[in-house]
Amino acid sequence: MLSKLIKLIPTKYIIYLWKNVPFPLWFRNFIIWRANCRFLVAVMGIITNEKNQLLLVKHTYRDEPWGVPSGWIEYEQPFSGLEREVLEETGLTIKADSILSTRYVSKPNRIDLIVKGSFVEGTFRPSAEVSDYGFFDIGNWPQGMPEEQQLLIKDSIIKNI
Repeated sequence: MLSKLIKLIPTKYIIYLWKNVPFPLWFRNFIIWRANCRFLVAVMGIITNEKNQLLLVKHTYRDEPWGVPSGWIEYEQPFSGLEREVLEETGLTIKADSILSTRYVSKPNRIDLIVKGSFVEGTFRPSAEVSDYGFFDIGNWPQGMPEEQQLLIKDSIIKNI
């Protein structure tokens, strides 16, 4: 609600108040926080093994369940977030090493970081979010792999050849 009210005030007046009224720093930070849009930040892994096959997981909550491992960042670095998510959801250890691309998605409002990485080790264990996994050759997708996920992988790989 406050963000909607603040947006009604012309920017030049906000800047004038910011410069000339001695608000305490905590109040300024609160106003900035409340006045700006917030986004979730997700990490999505393009993870390969030694055979250059792609790690895909079968999500328990999707109609088309197969896709790249992913999750929300929880006040952490993107690479750490992806490594944590994969370990929590599968028991597998990966090493994230570079950001391939980013994208904005509107439902829900979020920024996706597409991260490249490699499989390190581990024994798969199912979780509440992931029931199965596999390493697949590029283009040889399991049944139930959404076209959107296929395009994400294709775009990520083509942009980084």
